[in-house]
Amino acid sequence: MATVIITVTVTSPGTRQRVRNTLEKVAVIDVKARDDNTGAMYFGTSDVASTQGRELKAGKGLVLNYVNPITGKGSELFSVFWVDADNSTDELDVTAITS
Repeated sequence: MATVIITVTVTSPGTRQRVRNTLEKVAVIDVKARDDNTGAMYFGTSDVASTQGRELKAGKGLVLNYVNPITGKGSELFSVFWVDADNSTDELDVTAITS
């Protein structure tokens, strides 16, 4: 297991971008919109948009668990997670445990 800590800045609002383009498998992912963001962030899969996915306003976050109960390892590829935002300066902090 390894810990990955990154910050994602959406460079073009309305255009989703991958959180991390890698084949690492995620066991747990914790995402949080920065406290000083001025708009909402949207977290989801490849179809994420302001109308699709989890909306995260400033200071809000979520934790998702993808641990396979049999192997104890991550079961979701890191590359399936995408983000979009209302503003180009808004950021999403991501902490993930990968296997």
